[in-house]
Amino acid sequence: MDVFNISEYITIVRKGLTSSNAQGPAGILLLSQIGDLLNPRVDFDDPKITNLVKHKKDVQIEVINAVSDPKIVTDVVSGFKTTVKRDFNTITIDNVCLRLITLINNDPNISSKNKKTLNDSFEFDDSATFLAHALIHAVGRANTLDSKTTTTDEVPYLTEANNHCPICGSDLVKKYKGKNIPFYEITKIFDEVFDEDTKKDLETIYVAPRSLNDFSNKIALCLNCLNEYRLAPTKETYKLLYDKKRSFEENSKITNQLSGLDVEKELSIIIRGLGELSKDEFGVMTELDPKEIVEKIPDDVVLKDAVTRLVLKYYKYIEKQFSDLDTTGITRFSVIASQIKLAFEKLDALGTMTQKQIFNRLSLWVVDKIGYSIDNLNVVNIIIAFFVQNCEVFYEIS
Repeated sequence: MDVFNISEYITIVRKGLTSSNAQGPAGILLLSQIGDLLNPRVDFDDPKITNLVKHKKDVQIEVINAVSDPKIVTDVVSGFKTTVKRDFNTITIDNVCLRLITLINNDPNISSKNKKTLNDSFEFDDSATFLAHALIHAVGRANTLDSKTTTTDEVPYLTEANNHCPICGSDLVKKYKGKNIPFYEITKIFDEVFDEDTKKDLETIYVAPRSLNDFSNKIALCLNCLNEYRLAPTKETYKLLYDKKRSFEENSKITNQLSGLDVEKELSIIIRGLGELSKDEFGVMTELDPKEIVEKIPDDVVLKDAVTRLVLKYYKYIEKQFSDLDTTGITRFSVIASQIKLAFEKLDALGTMTQKQIFNRLSLWVVDKIGYSIDNLNVVNIIIAFFVQNCEVFYEIS
């Protein structure tokens, strides 16, 4: 979601400055045009600017109240024309103003009246006057996340990322004093607010999508990474986000393929039994004759070796467990085998997964279905190896 506030204002405008283009100096220069006019004066320093940019604080109430005074507004504009303008980067300042007005126009929570005022300033005033008016509007906008709630539209972006920022891995929603505090924004991977040179540069990696508002071009980022990406959208970060989004989409297809499939609950009996094998039981297990192992993994040497070792050691044991359950009438092996086979065929039909990816995904699917601990995934791998040998998973080489 595109939100116009003091954090975004500082992040965007600093790119149009020269000597004060770092986060702290930029924020101090810009906000001091208001703070220095007050009595008592409101000072700004690096920690205060950091808190504003990271959405930890709102602008002081004294500053917010001050900009309702027409004389203060006039003096702020004057300060921008004399002091701030001297630090303008003449090459980038026009693009900065364009990015800012685009953000303002995309924010659904800014009134039509305020949008018109700022658009008129952008159209008819000089850059210094427009940026002064934009600052005056920005200081009163909500900047902290206390009142932010996750909307229904945002949930899919958090779900696909598993609540972790695709760039740094930090939590997108954090627990604070017993409350879930959103620490993210939904952003466009390829954004119309990027300057033309940046757009051309990024399109050497991946061409811009036809519609920038599609779900496939939006991703959830933590606020720190969001600010850095909007300030300097490098080709490396653009590629990372683009590739992450494609992997999210692929994972969604895989999940959809497996949804609705189930496994017989009795499979968990065997899996839990494997996990609880005693040293004595392990020591007397009968290994499979190596001659009986079917060569079904021709290319992935590591996977073939792992499956072979598991089959050699555990195949006979698992086969006996299924046989014992069948004789007591508790389960039907053929039903479980067909369920595992169907899950494999659905994944294989996607045509995008390696044998290793299919093997791992089947293990995770079984873990989820039987409510088994992910910490014991290696135990479930033994079961999937069994079904590789038993021909439900992977195809025999002709």
